[in-house]
Amino acid sequence: MTVELNCSNCGAPLESDVPVCVYCNTPVKPDAVNLTVEEELVVLRKYHTLLRNLDEKAAGDAVAQDQLVRVLKTGFLPRQAEVLIDAGLKLIPFLGLHKFNTIDEAAYGRLEMIRRKLKILTSEDDSPKLKTAIKQFDVALSQYIEKKDNREGGMVAIGCGVVLLLGLVALTYILFFAPI
Repeated sequence: MTVELNCSNCGAPLESDVPVCVYCNTPVKPDAVNLTVEEELVVLRKYHTLLRNLDEKAAGDAVAQDQLVRVLKTGFLPRQAEVLIDAGLKLIPFLGLHKFNTIDEAAYGRLEMIRRKLKILTSEDDSPKLKTAIKQFDVALSQYIEKKDNREGGMVAIGCGVVLLLGLVALTYILFFAPI
């Protein structure tokens, strides 16, 4: 008989080999605060599998979309620099996939959090690998904002065009068809 374990913080199902809840980052084993790189990589792989599964379900499912946003905001966040870099690199392709909705905003926020955490780590370890990763994340975040701004600018232009067109239709009606 197997006992199903759930996270004491968020109630998500837990796997016996994972010391941290991938949904909310809560340690579920006493020694979970000091994970090795290998242990963090195992948890990170499970986290990314969860993200892929939720993303597949999210297409037409509002509940799955909300769950995906929540997992992006509160899910497992590594402490080790090399695992953080891996987490960020796997997140970059996620930006802008969802037409700049709340899922993309959550992915943006997560990548920003990873970038900030790496910046803090550079005060202790000034390695070129960390600096390169931070620059790469800066570029990805800037590109996302630029694409989002361009999209929003286009939407504003379309909105202005529609208002202008409606104004011209109303003016034409008043000038040519309205009873005097």
